[in-house]
Amino acid sequence: MNKSQSLKFLAFLFVVLGFYALATLAKGGLFIGNYEGDTAHLLDLSFRLAAGQEPHADYMTPLGVMAYAPISLFLWLGQGAGHAVIYSQLFFALCMIPFVWWAMSSRLSMGWAFFLGFYVIMMVVALSQGQTATHVSLAMHYNRWAWAVAYVAVIVAVLPPAHRQSALADGLTIGLCMSFLALSKATYFIAFAPPVVLALLLRKDSAALAASLATGLAVIAGVTTLAGVGFWQAYLGDMLAVSQSEVRPYPNKPFLDMLRMPNYIGSTLTILIAVIFLRQARQAHMGLMLLVLAPAFFYVTFQNFGNDPQWLILAMVLVLAARPAVGIVNKFGWDLRQALGLTAVALAAFASPAAVNMAFSPKIHYGAEITEHDVFLPTQSRHADLLGKKDRSFELKANIRLDIAEAAPIVASHVPEEEYTILNGEALPACEIFAGAVGFFSSLAEELNTAGYGPEDQILVTDIVNVIWMFGDLTPLKGGAPWYYGGAPGLENANYVLVPTCPYRMSERHRILGVIEDRGIALAEVYRSPAFILLEVGGQPYDTAANTR
Repeated sequence: MNKSQSLKFLAFLFVVLGFYALATLAKGGLFIGNYEGDTAHLLDLSFRLAAGQEPHADYMTPLGVMAYAPISLFLWLGQGAGHAVIYSQLFFALCMIPFVWWAMSSRLSMGWAFFLGFYVIMMVVALSQGQTATHVSLAMHYNRWAWAVAYVAVIVAVLPPAHRQSALADGLTIGLCMSFLALSKATYFIAFAPPVVLALLLRKDSAALAASLATGLAVIAGVTTLAGVGFWQAYLGDMLAVSQSEVRPYPNKPFLDMLRMPNYIGSTLTILIAVIFLRQARQAHMGLMLLVLAPAFFYVTFQNFGNDPQWLILAMVLVLAARPAVGIVNKFGWDLRQALGLTAVALAAFASPAAVNMAFSPKIHYGAEITEHDVFLPTQSRHADLLGKKDRSFELKANIRLDIAEAAPIVASHVPEEEYTILNGEALPACEIFAGAVGFFSSLAEELNTAGYGPEDQILVTDIVNVIWMFGDLTPLKGGAPWYYGGAPGLENANYVLVPTCPYRMSERHRILGVIEDRGIALAEVYRSPAFILLEVGGQPYDTAANTR
């Protein structure tokens, strides 16, 4: 790219961002259509940080603070939750533009720079997590952000400068990108750090490597100055706790099962075929880099819920960038430039469902029927700009097991242990909520407030999410985990334990109660209703017949 083309590319990035900003903001709010529990989890983290709570000290999460800090910033500035989320995406995309501009303009031809630049910005501001469902969702937005950042870091590290050269700019870009990954979703950093370092070493670009390391150290020093050494210890502690937990060793399928599933086997084989073709085309450097990057691509996909293979477009561009001249053939007589071109087309085809889904998500959002949605946080008028689909958010639906406890012995003997939970000698119902998150959380919070429990009470919920405080006049559990990963986070600060009659996950209800029992902590029932049982930690029971304090 010459100077004129480079300026056009920069203007193009701002136009793309402006177009998506208008398309997203035109609706006047944020209308969620899926993953309501994940949305509540994201809001819990964002509200806590905006209120001044310390990540990994006042609450437990394996997510790095940068995954939700932009949302917290706009909440702190007074925005409603819906606009805070939208503004955070636009703000992050704005921050990405200089790095996207440098990465693409210094290494790619004008056409491919425009394409990949659009794709990276689009990933940041999309209103869908990808996959194939067309519902508007902010669930796991940090995965999209991290993929976008990883694209930039990999492009700068793997491809040599073609149009302009600056080891300092390369180092700053790589260092800041990798720092963001470490402070948002550490699995991305773990996966991509080795290939990025190897790429710089193979290119003998010691200056860029030194600049990136210096940038990373500067970020570490800055965070330590602001948050203290204890921040890193607590962050590492949360990540280790999750990695060693048996609650969710992987989000969907085991690693090898994922690679050979019908959804992914095509792309798995295609990138390996690309490596073979690159080696045959005497493009050994790119062949080696794709071979090293493939496990990183697979690992991150495996670790992300939904196993969305967002690496495909990046791999496609890398393959196209390394195509040899026309006339180089393998022993079968195949023209390897054409063969690699067809391989890139296959990668693009595998990527197209999620890519199109993300690209058109603002249009789907704009077309949402307002009458089909209602306020996500009913008790907080400031956040009326965040709405959920009524049939998913408010209509409580559950799966109920009919084999506990009066089932025939042959049936009862096959009940999974986590579905047969005893609380103070009583077998709890076998039931799980699968829809109606807002209605579920709101019902629990409203009933607690009506029964006389309020902001002074610290309540641990025995379920996969502990977010009911946002739906009533309550306060978050100090040291608690908005999303449960193991143990009983916050139990040491809890006055009460709330046991849902029909939780989102029976297994997590069973596990948390088991931890409490193993610690020898007594639970005295103080309140009961069809929805839940409330127990005081180490206390004496009140008049449960009157259900009063």
